[in-house]
Amino acid sequence: MEKIEETINEKLARVQLTDKYIEKIKKTPTEEAIQKYDEEYFKNIENERNTLNWDAKSANKRMIIAILFFLPSYWLATSLTLTSLIPSLSWQTVVSVSYSSLIAYVIWDMFAGFYYRYRFGENSICVRQNENRPEFVYRIVRKIALFCVVFCIISGFIFGPMIFLGAGGFALMALKFTEIENNISIERIPYESIICLQHTEKENELEIFHKSEFSSIVDGTLYFSDDFRSTQFILNNKSVDEILEHIEDQVRDKVLFFRSKSKKEEINFFDKVREHPEFRTKISFKIEGMNKKPGQSL
Repeated sequence: MEKIEETINEKLARVQLTDKYIEKIKKTPTEEAIQKYDEEYFKNIENERNTLNWDAKSANKRMIIAILFFLPSYWLATSLTLTSLIPSLSWQTVVSVSYSSLIAYVIWDMFAGFYYRYRFGENSICVRQNENRPEFVYRIVRKIALFCVVFCIISGFIFGPMIFLGAGGFALMALKFTEIENNISIERIPYESIICLQHTEKENELEIFHKSEFSSIVDGTLYFSDDFRSTQFILNNKSVDEILEHIEDQVRDKVLFFRSKSKKEEINFFDKVREHPEFRTKISFKIEGMNKKPGQSL
């Protein structure tokens, strides 16, 4: 066990934060530029078209939950419209089905989960995560939100400013949703940054512990960090041994690999390395005149 800890400590001491990355982000210090860098990084690895690549969805039971909400909603709607539970061509049935379908869809969308794209390149692994819902949903929400904002403004001109005592909060909330987009995050994992791997047999998930360069903008300050992080891989039908073999072919030294029967038996590596001096290295740059609005150049 002491030898394993020595190996982990040695790997933790390897700094992944590079001057090249720092200078690249400092040239255009915006959230949009950081996202663009990650997207280009992901596309470059995806274009290598490694046969090991795969996509996966986070496991959830949203369809069952949606059906469970559809049934009582349909019963309530038929009760209010005084119609039979047995569907027919009447307007009451159309209203009942439409109402309960809308409720079911909203619930189904709330439990969307995440969609993952795992891509393996010559020098690193890249994982792209986004919310598992179609893009048209965001377009519809943005258009509805814009309509609500315009409606509130017009109502203010017609009925006077007193209307904003009630509708002001609604208008501000709608304004926030006019820029809603799919939440995308990209994790870059150079092979040499990998510290260890852990496979959970029951859930059939692989967790890679690694060091990672990371940047963010908070209140006009650009932060760079070299963090100890972990990335989950939903394996589906992928062989963990095939992934391990591929990673071992790319690194200079032996990869630490652990197996556990279930999540209860997993080793908590964060607790083991949290006190290590190289657990997190952070540097910051104060950027004068930065507009906090993401995506806007200085």
